[in-house]
Amino acid sequence: MSTGSEYGEFEKYRGVSVRTVFEHQVSDTQPKHRFTPRLQERFIVLEQTHLSPEGEPIFLYELARASAEGRSLRSIGGQYGLTHRQIGTLLQVAAIPYATREEAVQRLWSDPQFREKNGAAQAEVRGKYWQDPKKRESAAAKLRDSALRQWEDPEFRELVVAASSKTSKQRWQDPKYRAKMVRNRVIFDILRNDPNYLTTLSEIRRAQWQDPEFYAKNAEISRQNLAAIKQRPSYRQKRSEQQRKRWEDPKYRRKMSEQAGRNLSQLWKDPEFYTAAVERSRELMTRLNQDPEFRIKGAKARSERFMDSTYRKQASEVQRQIALALWEDSEYRAKLSETHKALWQDPEYRKNQGAALRTARLDPANRDHMVLPTIHGFRSDIGFYAQSAWEANIARVFQLICREYVVGINLRLDVTEDFQEFFQDSETTFNIDFSTIDGRGRTVMYELMAHPLETPLDWAKLEMARRQNPDLLFRAIDENFYNRLQKRFENAINSDPQLHGWEKTGFNLRTHPEIFA
Repeated sequence: MSTGSEYGEFEKYRGVSVRTVFEHQVSDTQPKHRFTPRLQERFIVLEQTHLSPEGEPIFLYELARASAEGRSLRSIGGQYGLTHRQIGTLLQVAAIPYATREEAVQRLWSDPQFREKNGAAQAEVRGKYWQDPKKRESAAAKLRDSALRQWEDPEFRELVVAASSKTSKQRWQDPKYRAKMVRNRVIFDILRNDPNYLTTLSEIRRAQWQDPEFYAKNAEISRQNLAAIKQRPSYRQKRSEQQRKRWEDPKYRRKMSEQAGRNLSQLWKDPEFYTAAVERSRELMTRLNQDPEFRIKGAKARSERFMDSTYRKQASEVQRQIALALWEDSEYRAKLSETHKALWQDPEYRKNQGAALRTARLDPANRDHMVLPTIHGFRSDIGFYAQSAWEANIARVFQLICREYVVGINLRLDVTEDFQEFFQDSETTFNIDFSTIDGRGRTVMYELMAHPLETPLDWAKLEMARRQNPDLLFRAIDENFYNRLQKRFENAINSDPQLHGWEKTGFNLRTHPEIFA
C-alpha cells in the first residue's frame, strides 16, 4: 500500500465540506463537471453520516485516504453506494489525486495473495466455460483477435520482448534450468540426426492430418490465423518487400509467369471458374468506376498510352478483331441496337454525341470519311438525287405501292427553351425527307433518323415540329422501321422492272453505278 505522500497529503481534507466542491461547478475553470441537485443532496447525506468525534465532516478525508492507499474508484464507490464515475468526478473537482484503472490493477497484481486468489478463480471459470464448444470457439476467436491487436502496438511488443528477455536471463541464472536446457538441446540434436526419429515423426504427422476431425479443426484454425495475420499492416508491408525482392530475380519472374500461365489456362477451361471470375471482375470494375478519382486516373493513363503511335496501332487492331468477332453474333447485334436506342432517348447523350460529331465535321481530314457512308448521288429509277441508300430505298417503296410523295419540304420552327442549347437563333428550318398522304387522307411526314450523319439537332427539330404542327403526323424511320420495310418490300422491288433493286451492302450506287445511276 502507498502512503499519503504519493497522492498528496490527505490530512488537509479533514473538516472540508463537500459544499465547497459544489461551488466549483459554477467556476469557468471547471465547466464540464456538473452535479445535479439530487446528487448534491446524496453527497451531503453521506457527509452527515461520516463525521469525526469532534463533529467535523470527514467524507472527503476518507475519499482522499482511500485514494492515497491505491484503491480503485469502483471499490471506493461500492463502499458508499456510488458509481465509479460519480466518485471520479467528485475527486477531480475536489482536486484529490486518485489511482487510474491501470495503476489500481497494477497494485492488485503486485499482491501475491490477490494473484493466487484471482488465478484460482479464473482457472475454475475457464474450466467450466471451456467445456462448451460454442463458448470455447468464441473465446478462442476473441483471444486471438485481442492478441493480434495488441501485437500491432509497438510499445506492447517492446514490453513483451523486454519481459521475455528478463525472464530468460533470470531462468538462465538457475544452474538446474541451464543443465535441463543443455540436456534437451543435446537430445534434440541427436533425434534430429536420427533417420528413424524423423521417419516416425513424419508418419505421426501424416496420420494426424489424415484424421478428418484433426484436419478440419487445424485447417480452420490455420485459415483464421492466416486471414487475421494478413490484415496486419506490418505483415502486408513485409510480404510486399519480400515479393518485390523475389520479383527482381529474372529466373523467379520467368518461373512464376510460366506457372501462372499454365494454372490460368486450366482454370479458364472450368465453366464455374470462368463464370465466377467474370462476375467478380464485373463487380470490381463497377465499384471502381463509381470512384471519381479512379476514373480520372484511368483516363489519364489511357491518354498517355495513346500518345504512343505503336500502342495506338496495336490497340486499334485488337479492337477491330474483337468487333468483327462480335458482329458475327446476331444476339450481340440485336442487344447493341437496343442499347443505342435507349441511349439515344437520353437528351444529355444526344447533346454530347452532337457536339462530338460537329467537332469531327470541322476537321478537314474527316470530311470525306464522314460523308462516304451515306452513298449519296442521283438514282435514275427514282429520278432524284438521294442523300443515302436508305432514302433511295424509301422512295422505291412509295413508287412500288403507287403512293405519291414529295421530297425536301421545309418547315419553319420556333426554337423552344428546352432545345435552345442546340441552336444559335430563335428560329430554324426543318427539311423533311418525305411527305405523303396516307390511306385515311392524313398528311404524314417521314424523317430518316438512323443514317450515319444524324445528329441530336434532327431529334430536337422533329420534336419541335410535332409540337408546333399538331395537324401533321410525323414518323421517324429508325433502324427497326427500316428493317421491317426491307423485309416486306425488298424482293418485290428487286422483281419490279421499273426499279433497279434494293440497295444494300455490296449492291448499291457506289458498287454498281452502271445499274443505279
